[in-house]
Amino acid sequence: MMGDSFTPGYIARVRGQVEGASSQVSAREIIFEFRRIGNVVKVTAIDVASGIEAVIAGPAHASESALRDAATRKLVYVMRRQGLAPDG
Repeated sequence: MMGDSFTPGYIARVRGQVEGASSQVSAREIIFEFRRIGNVVKVTAIDVASGIEAVIAGPAHASESALRDAATRKLVYVMRRQGLAPDG
């Protein structure tokens, strides 16, 4: 849980499996930026190869992994809408 010990802003680079995404998408590198704004955490997920980004907001008490998963799902959605990620 992030709670009160959550760092106000930091960036995490992640490469690996993306749940619910095809193998072509899950092998991509994604940069995550977490920013706490009051009781909310703004998470930006950026696909390194394409520069496509997606932004979500979630409760500050949510776990980092839950926020990262939600941001990743939205990034995959945005990439599919733009024709940059295969369906399935």
